[in-house]
Amino acid sequence: MKTEPTINIQSEVVKIHSQFGMTEIANYRIEKLFEMYVKQSSPKIKQLEWKENGSDLIAETPFGEIKISTIDECFNEYTISAYFMSGLIEVESNYIDEAKRVCQEDYERRVKECLE
Repeated sequence: MKTEPTINIQSEVVKIHSQFGMTEIANYRIEKLFEMYVKQSSPKIKQLEWKENGSDLIAETPFGEIKISTIDECFNEYTISAYFMSGLIEVESNYIDEAKRVCQEDYERRVKECLE
């Protein structure tokens, strides 16, 4: 993973204030500094790629596969269950796109936990 040099916010803010004082331009530069810091500390996690496997959807991850199982009960209403490493991911929806969103959020949370 490519990382940029770490920002020392306090020293950068001091530099900005010594150069621009307490002005609007100083506030603008400090705001941009914080945006850069947030971007640096929040790595982009790739989207899950879903593949059909019968009535299931499968996304491969470095940690194992995430599986969304659907059961067509009637009138195109689905019961959806999602699993990751044999554990159930809580999906409170009957819509596939919502299940994918919940699985993506769960995956991103797990990746971020590894980075802390």
